[in-house]
Amino acid sequence: WPGAYCTQMKPGRCCMPSTGAPAEDFYVSTMATYTNDGKEVKKCSSSNFYINE
Repeated sequence: WPGAYCTQMKPGRCCMPSTGAPAEDFYVSTMATYTNDGKEVKKCSSSNFYINE
């Protein structure tokens, strides 16, 4: 999460959102994927994720 990363950096090395740092109790509850036309991806098969591809 960029907010956590920015708190570790030296001043001026990271850009915080213009509204300030996120609240300390901020959390992400889910990460949904969407197709390029904005539809949620459903019933996809299990497959490995390769970061270099």
